[in-house]
Amino acid sequence: MADQKSNPLILYTGVAVSVVGVVLSTLLLCKHGFSDLCTSSLGCSIDGVDGCKELGQSSLSKVGPFPIAIFGLLYYAFLTAAFLLQSIRPRGELAALLLYTTIVGLVVDAVLGYINFTQILVPCILCAYTYLITLALFVLALTHKLQSFRSNSPMADVVKESGTPAVAGALLTFILAG
Repeated sequence: MADQKSNPLILYTGVAVSVVGVVLSTLLLCKHGFSDLCTSSLGCSIDGVDGCKELGQSSLSKVGPFPIAIFGLLYYAFLTAAFLLQSIRPRGELAALLLYTTIVGLVVDAVLGYINFTQILVPCILCAYTYLITLALFVLALTHKLQSFRSNSPMADVVKESGTPAVAGALLTFILAG
């Protein structure tokens, strides 16, 4: 596929938001995988209870022997690299991959959010922040993909008529409504 038009602001924002995801996932990996090493409850305490540590000590924070946060770290590191690569050399295939990857992230976060807010006595607040990061990355990837359509594309007319905010708003409503 040929090179695509891109909005550098959207892509650089995607890089920055992805880096925040890397930082949060690293902190979660420390709290969930090495709770003796990470003893601070900064950003995690609700009524004096560290929900992040509590989740980290439960079996729900692992897939086999691996803390779920390691997968989050890899996910956000991949998205950081993909947004950065897309900002350097825009490609339609990579724009689609960004969108599909963030959709998978939304689905995974929906499951993890359900567990976090229904199965754990005190929810992990840092985990909830990562859900918001994933949602923001989805909106950025969707906006980028919609803007990258060529003007002669049949979908370009749909985008022009409905607009990116309307599409993103409809998807956000669908996600929040469950």
